[in-house]
Amino acid sequence: MSETSAIDDPSVLRARAGLALTFALARYVPVPFLDDFVRERIARVVVSRAAAARSKGLEPDEVARLAAPSDGCLGCLGALLWAPLRLLFFPIAVLLGLRHLSRDLVEVLALGRTIERVLADDRYPLASPAEARLAYARDVRIAFDGARRGLDIHTVGSLLSLSLGPLRKVLPAAMRSSRRLWHGELGAEEPAVQAPASRLAAALEDPRMKELLAKIDQRFDELLLAQRARSAG
Repeated sequence: MSETSAIDDPSVLRARAGLALTFALARYVPVPFLDDFVRERIARVVVSRAAAARSKGLEPDEVARLAAPSDGCLGCLGALLWAPLRLLFFPIAVLLGLRHLSRDLVEVLALGRTIERVLADDRYPLASPAEARLAYARDVRIAFDGARRGLDIHTVGSLLSLSLGPLRKVLPAAMRSSRRLWHGELGAEEPAVQAPASRLAAALEDPRMKELLAKIDQRFDELLLAQRARSAG
């Protein structure tokens, strides 16, 4: 299997779709702020598995840098300001989180794909010192966040929703998967998640999804070059 085709390997896509589903539904963890910790843990698993698929080794600090959103302290400040309201209106916030379901799914699917791409074409400076690797990981995440922002997810929202089916049937299994991932049981897969994950992976063959992911790829490549230039300057 070629390096390029491996990115679209069906077994890899099914596994990533399962993680994407668990990531998206982790918004429903019934403990404020614990959902954020669970989602970050899942994102790290996505990055680690993408690296493993390429037989590339990433250090824990690099995985953490690639998995976490790049808004840094600004994001922390926003979380602190939002904290009192979120605690007070958590049930409403969870319901509103449904609006972000498609965006969450696309984020995880594109994140794993992006990490595989930068490792597959040897852009990632694996032979460089740790400091340079961390700087590159930071630039990758900044470029990725920029590439996925502002895209019209509405065009694939109905497609993704149909592939999942009724959320009430998937949510309990996704919560169990979240707990297993949180406790480090990375090989444990919930059977009830496998079926919607397979349908979600199949949805990636839809021309609309392919077009969206290709657009993210293109925007990422352009933004990474620009970000690397800024870092070098």
